[in-house]
Amino acid sequence: MIFHSERKLLAKIRKKFSVAPLGAWFSYFRGGEDQLHGCGIRFDEGKSGFFHTSGGGPDGDDEEEEYPLYWESVSERRIKIRLHRCSDPTPESCLIDYDFNLKRDKYKNLRIYIFEIGKQPVVNNERGFWISPHPLQMPVTEL
Repeated sequence: MIFHSERKLLAKIRKKFSVAPLGAWFSYFRGGEDQLHGCGIRFDEGKSGFFHTSGGGPDGDDEEEEYPLYWESVSERRIKIRLHRCSDPTPESCLIDYDFNLKRDKYKNLRIYIFEIGKQPVVNNERGFWISPHPLQMPVTEL
């Protein structure tokens, strides 16, 4: 349930991130919110950033990978992302329409969740964001 003050906060979040979801966003693949296995995406102001995975291997190994990405704003809450993987000289490119949700974690901390509009729910009936099957999150305290 979202309360009136949380609705106002959600409106503020949508306005703040209307051009791009700047900052560091992360998600967990397995093990819960206090594990370090998952992915992170950092969108920097210079239209660049990084995609990072850790412990995302099929056996849960601690393999870490980081790839540069480049983004551009297309319209309100719509961005184009280009990811450059070292093994492939041709960058992956996609358009993403995104929105936000507020939810409390198991420790009752309020978090911002970003998800891709139109993406089918995969895990826990939640829509993921871009490569992640889960929505990405950021603590509200980082606003």
